[in-house]
This record gives sequence, structure tokens and C-alpha cells, in this order.
Amino acid sequence: MNIEAIETRHCNAGWRNYHFVRITTVDGVVGWSEYDDGFRPAGVTTAIEQLGRLVVGHDVRNHEAIYARLAAAARQSLAGVLPRAIGAIENAVLDSCLIQISSLHRFKCVPLNSAAFAALS
Repeated sequence: MNIEAIETRHCNAGWRNYHFVRITTVDGVVGWSEYDDGFRPAGVTTAIEQLGRLVVGHDVRNHEAIYARLAAAARQSLAGVLPRAIGAIENAVLDSCLIQISSLHRFKCVPLNSAAFAALS
């Protein structure tokens, strides 16, 4: 579940733009998050692109270590766009982690029928 790529995507919605972070793992799992870059062409997007390089190759299941790495890199300025960029990356990491967890449970869990449920009671 190592991160292979972090990308930003943008959608023109008329009076404002919508911005997204896409994390792809080597296993093909994709995690998404949305963020706001205000009305500026740079800012959070630039920070995500710069900070994203620090987490490529890391396991999404170890999201606390990823957050710690990002926070350490931004420790000189934990205000403004950097916390917003870290939050966007972290949300996409958590999304990809939850997708992996839910897919594992889908294959491992067996639905209980009424007879099995009665036997467990």
C-alpha cells in the first residue's frame, strides 16, 4: 500500500474552481480529497505538490507517520497554506487507507444467516 503518486486535479466550475488531491498506491488503490485554494492560482496547490514528494513510497496504513513527516517539513510555518496542504494530503491518505480496509473486510467477512446467528446466541 505504498504511495506511488500524488497529483492535484482542478475543475472549473464557473465562478470558482474545485481542487482535488489524488493519491495512487502501487496496488492501484486511489484516494481522493478536496481542498480550497481560494481565488489564487498558486498557494495550497503548490504546497501539496512540494510536500507530496515527501510521502511518495510511504505506506498509507502508517498515516500518523506520514502526518508527522509532513508537519516536520512545515514546522517553520504551521500557518497559512501549509496546514491546508497537509490536511488535503492526509485526507487523501486516509481515504485510500479506508478503501483498502473496506476491500479486505469485503473478502474476509461472511454474512451471517439466521441459523448461524442463532448458533452464536
